[in-house]
Amino acid sequence: MGHTETSSVFTKYANLKCIIQKYGKVGVAFSGGIDSSLLVFAAGQALGRENVLALHGKSDLNGFSTHAEDLFQQSLSQNATLTLVQLTPLYWADFIANDANRCYYCKKRTYTEFLRILEDTGVSVLLDGSNQDDLLESRPGAAVLRELQIKTPLEQAGLHKAEIRFLAHCFNLPNYNMPSNSCLATRLQFMPAVDRKNLEIVRSLEEKLHAEGFSGCRVRPEGQRIILELRQQDYVVISYKYKRIRVIEICKKAGFNKVLVDIQGRN
Repeated sequence: MGHTETSSVFTKYANLKCIIQKYGKVGVAFSGGIDSSLLVFAAGQALGRENVLALHGKSDLNGFSTHAEDLFQQSLSQNATLTLVQLTPLYWADFIANDANRCYYCKKRTYTEFLRILEDTGVSVLLDGSNQDDLLESRPGAAVLRELQIKTPLEQAGLHKAEIRFLAHCFNLPNYNMPSNSCLATRLQFMPAVDRKNLEIVRSLEEKLHAEGFSGCRVRPEGQRIILELRQQDYVVISYKYKRIRVIEICKKAGFNKVLVDIQGRN
């Protein structure tokens, strides 16, 4: 970034802290991703650790919880206190039906539970890490933010994803360049239902592919075939024959007879 751009980003960050300060005491929905991490960091700077409660939902949908907890203890424990919230989405009939509103049902139940916990501690404001770029996407869960009056200060401050990563790097947050990571159920859009078996297949495959060097790779089962979404830099890696053979071997052992790569990939 040039000097002018850098100055603009830090102006936005100062505005972000001003927005948060007016709430006095807040809860932050903390996924472990870069957006919610920066939000926890900023809230701690704006309000002090004693006035910030980070809430992290643990469930079968999230293969990321251990990383999120480690990240928090390593980099954010001076900014907030952490509460782990056990969720049971595989017992939610509307969610496991896996229709177009699946994300809405999940976020509604999750944030309702977060608000209940906050109410017990005397906090009435919950912050969500949505940013300006999220406004450009169709997100079923976004309606929940309006319905439950969840605040989105990153978006309100005008911060975009690239700017959030830049700030996180400046503040030495270790996940500043980590690829975004949605819940495992998002990989099952072609499945008639979300169940533990299919979630475990996705979790296991992604872990094995990450171990092979495909950081941030997502897998999407579709019948007897599986579609791989790779980060842009990984297309060079998959071009090597020995890597392709290894990936095919891993996927076939998981029960898939055809392995496809989505050439659009992911950022």
